[in-house]
Amino acid sequence: AHDWDSGAVTTQPTAIQDGVKTFTCTACKTTRTEKVPKIGLPKKGNPISEPKSNNTYKVTKSAVQNGTVEFAKVNKSTSNITIPNTVTVDGVVYKVTSVSKNAFKNNKKIKKVTIGKNITKINANAFYGCKNLKTITIKSTNLKSVGKNALKGINPKAKIKVPKSKLKSYKKM
Repeated sequence: AHDWDSGAVTTQPTAIQDGVKTFTCTACKTTRTEKVPKIGLPKKGNPISEPKSNNTYKVTKSAVQNGTVEFAKVNKSTSNITIPNTVTVDGVVYKVTSVSKNAFKNNKKIKKVTIGKNITKINANAFYGCKNLKTITIKSTNLKSVGKNALKGINPKAKIKVPKSKLKSYKKM
């Protein structure tokens, strides 16, 4: 008869894959494993946190393939922000397609922002009142809309860099 310990999760479950919990016999050191059920996909509208940056995103399309999120909140106060092309959370890769309303509103620390290539929409007041924001680099060639007051109150000498082919259409936005 084995005397099993309480076990340890040796492979964390993700949204798409089961995990593994390993138990060890305290007497003979034999091991046995048990499946830990996968955690499932977050529902549309739910906030998720990306582990590397700890930034918060809101799920806009919940799917194992072609899922999308909106950049919602920066969780580390830093002067240089990059809104990535994609984020990986619980084993699922999500495209970052928009910047949410009020995402950086009145953030005094932010000085430079790089916006990823998958962004199609910057919502209202996204960078409102970021008076130290001096450089915005937009890598996206698919930007369809910029919400009301999204850039109001940023540094008056701010430079906004955009893909050359989109300069004319982005100026209108």
